[in-house]
Amino acid sequence: MRTVLGIAGLVVIGACVATGCSRLLPPQSISETKTLDQSVTSIKLDGRSGDVTVHGQAGVSKVTVQRTIKYHDDTPKQDTYRVDAGVLLLSGDCGSNCDVNYDVTAPAGLPVSGQTSNGDVQLSNVGAVSLTTSSGEINLADVDGTVKAETSNGEITGRGLRGGAVQAKTSNGGIDLTLLEPSDVTARTDNGDIKLAVPTGGYRVVTNSHNGHRKVGITEDPNSKTVLDLGTDNGEISVVNA
Repeated sequence: MRTVLGIAGLVVIGACVATGCSRLLPPQSISETKTLDQSVTSIKLDGRSGDVTVHGQAGVSKVTVQRTIKYHDDTPKQDTYRVDAGVLLLSGDCGSNCDVNYDVTAPAGLPVSGQTSNGDVQLSNVGAVSLTTSSGEINLADVDGTVKAETSNGEITGRGLRGGAVQAKTSNGGIDLTLLEPSDVTARTDNGDIKLAVPTGGYRVVTNSHNGHRKVGITEDPNSKTVLDLGTDNGEISVVNA
């Protein structure tokens, strides 16, 4: 038995030498905070893996980036973000076996766009949003502008949405939105509930749920130009006054 265990241990060690076992160990991390001298007019995400948080603040004139890189192998790349023609590009490309998390403080109302592969995104007090992530939650608060948010696996929530049409789509997760102003809403999920709260007014409500209840607690106007188009394959649909 000892001989068998010894051979098995040598096999594991050999495999680690050949392929690396760094992922089995806790990651190392590098953190830094930097206030940018460049003027920033918008923010774009181009990440592979990592969480992104953007806080818009009134009265703030410069952008501050707090970044944490977690890595397992070699020292990661340091140039993961830059400002190009007024666009702050937040990249997740730090090398192999590493993630980059961003926490950004910026002037209120900056538009945010782009995509990530794996990670949660939280945006507050920003302008128009156009965002896609393959796996992760999208949380929005106090967005002044149109919203287009899509994730393959995760919930989408939005509070204080105003200033334009809202599109939300997820393959697996619920959608929960609250509007401050009447506007068109398109929401789709394959698996999850859709909850929508809108200001008092007349709306044309179109719902489609293959397996779930429809609960509409607002005044429906089939002739309204403001359309709430909501669909889920598996879940309830609820529309109420905000």
